[in-house]
Amino acid sequence: MKIFMNHIRFYFIIIYSATIVLGCSQNKETARAYFTIDPKDRKVSVPIYLNDSIPANFTFDTGGQLVLDSAFNANHPSILKHLRISPDTIPTGSGWSKSRVHGLFFKNIYQKLKIGNSLVNYTSMTVFNYKKNSNNPSGDEGVFNIPPEDSVNVWELNFDYNYLEVHNADGFKMPENTLIYPLLGPKNIPRYYVELPLKIQDSDGDTLSIAKKLFCIDLGMPWDIALNTINPEFGFFEKRTDAVWTKFLDSYTKHYKVKCTLSDNFSMDSLRIYTYKYYNYPYPSYTIGLNFLKRFNVFFDMKNRRLGLQPVKHFQRVINPLHPRYYFNIQKNTTGKYIITDVANYKENYFKTAGLRKGDEVIKINDMPIQSVTPIIFNKFLRKDIMVFDLKREGDLQKITVKINHNEKHGD
Repeated sequence: MKIFMNHIRFYFIIIYSATIVLGCSQNKETARAYFTIDPKDRKVSVPIYLNDSIPANFTFDTGGQLVLDSAFNANHPSILKHLRISPDTIPTGSGWSKSRVHGLFFKNIYQKLKIGNSLVNYTSMTVFNYKKNSNNPSGDEGVFNIPPEDSVNVWELNFDYNYLEVHNADGFKMPENTLIYPLLGPKNIPRYYVELPLKIQDSDGDTLSIAKKLFCIDLGMPWDIALNTINPEFGFFEKRTDAVWTKFLDSYTKHYKVKCTLSDNFSMDSLRIYTYKYYNYPYPSYTIGLNFLKRFNVFFDMKNRRLGLQPVKHFQRVINPLHPRYYFNIQKNTTGKYIITDVANYKENYFKTAGLRKGDEVIKINDMPIQSVTPIIFNKFLRKDIMVFDLKREGDLQKITVKINHNEKHGD
């Protein structure tokens, strides 16, 4: 009998211990919200719950704010019903585009999001037709950020295993080999900045140091590092001839592959520096985005205002294979003429080598009046073998035939 009871106690201890281990494992798993990244839009899509009951997929964007798609809201009227507040009508949109639409802005609210098993409160929210007015192939129903009021949590964005987890900051310790920097900028705005000491070397061996510059942390931007025309470092890259030109909105970006060292001890090969000349209100002139952050597991310590960057085991760039090259730009001037305002200066640009020039007035493309050539039609023309331009140059009518290179490499 004594032996029998000892066996019972032994098995009970095993089962109880296993239950504790399994329970801890389940709790750890449910604390994590596992995200996906669609290469076509390169956004971090996270499953969340609104008000602890309505499931949705939202884009996590550290440079954004809480946004709800109007169609999703219409299907779930209870989301706004409990707010009991009249919204303001405001123009809204991406900081990377001049395009604006009307949205409903709710302030001084109490809107809950459940991320993993953590409830996070937001005090403002914008509702507009997000799906229609954003690059959103993944079909996310909204956007969320780290609320600026948060002073108690550590947000872990883990790229080794693709999850987002919100930790209580009390007792939290940064992992070993984590680079730590102060989070800077005003505490009352939903945007976060950091100073990153960078040493850059281009393909010719020329070097550049970037220090004591505020980088905006923008997870919604797919690029590694972006610099605009007001940066003093802009000229270092503009003089180079090895840029890759890609289309972006109504303009273009150029990117350069470089070697980079962070804080004198972490090396990054094949880092891309993107430059752009267009105006992007109200964005800063230095920005780090997804393909920079993906090199690390990222920790936003909101209590101690720190950013932790722990190098991942294996970095894999997120590439949009369909992202098109940039060739030239046509704009309608004040007199109604369609003028080529610039032509990309790289040797693979077959529109340039065929003879298109800045200042040319375009009359027709493939015998179609230029007024009728939409972006969709132009892309169809690109699938043909040739494209014929009827132009007026310095008062003379000209016809230029462009041979399309179907073996051209696209993607970004």
